[in-house]
Amino acid sequence: MPGSGGQKGFEEIARARPDGYTIGLVFTPQLVAHVVSGRAQYTLDSFHVMGNVAQDPGIVAVPKDSPIKTMGDLAEAAKAGSLTVAVNGIGSDDFLAAKQFEELTGVTFNLLPTKGSTEQKAAILGGHVDAAFMNLSQMIKQHNAGDARIIALLTEERDEHLPDMPTAREQGYEVLMRATRGFVAPAGVDTDIQGQLDTMLAEIMASDEFKANAKKGAIFLLPMAGGDYLAYLKELQEQTKAVYDKAPW
Repeated sequence: MPGSGGQKGFEEIARARPDGYTIGLVFTPQLVAHVVSGRAQYTLDSFHVMGNVAQDPGIVAVPKDSPIKTMGDLAEAAKAGSLTVAVNGIGSDDFLAAKQFEELTGVTFNLLPTKGSTEQKAAILGGHVDAAFMNLSQMIKQHNAGDARIIALLTEERDEHLPDMPTAREQGYEVLMRATRGFVAPAGVDTDIQGQLDTMLAEIMASDEFKANAKKGAIFLLPMAGGDYLAYLKELQEQTKAVYDKAPW
């Protein structure tokens, strides 16, 4: 169900009959961003969180001929003059990561919200922006082809798909962001059914066939059990609220 950055779909899941026959895919940070902004007709308590399946690591990318080669270069360039930095909409993971970097370094970007990664990609490839906060899946092919340059991963550790790329943390900047993709059911599902749903998801994620298909489809897996994913969502909601309180959208 498309619309409003996932909000309509999330609300549909929350309203569904809690009989175990309706589950839904949720993604972050939009799931919690809608709550923080006060627009959502749901809260995290509206769901039984089954678990997380996949992630898309955050990255920072620049045009291929850019003199910016590190996160330190990005900070210095931003302090020296105004930089135009593309993000995938206000309240997105890109936006939150850019705001993290601003807060950490004391710089202020000219943030350019786009309508999606296609516009971001075109802006980087065409040299129309100085940098972009994006996701790995959106720029890894262009980076490997030499058409753009990723300067940092925004995850705790390096990624196996780009093992030589240092993280922002390694470069001295504690900026962490990823998009996640998990499954939930409506709150109120019978406890026994909850257990069956959770077990089903865990067994699928553990299967060799699923892992092989995910690798073939360039899906970056990040399995999390329901309790762990709920804890992650709560922490992310607090982090998102801190950004929203300073710069509401």
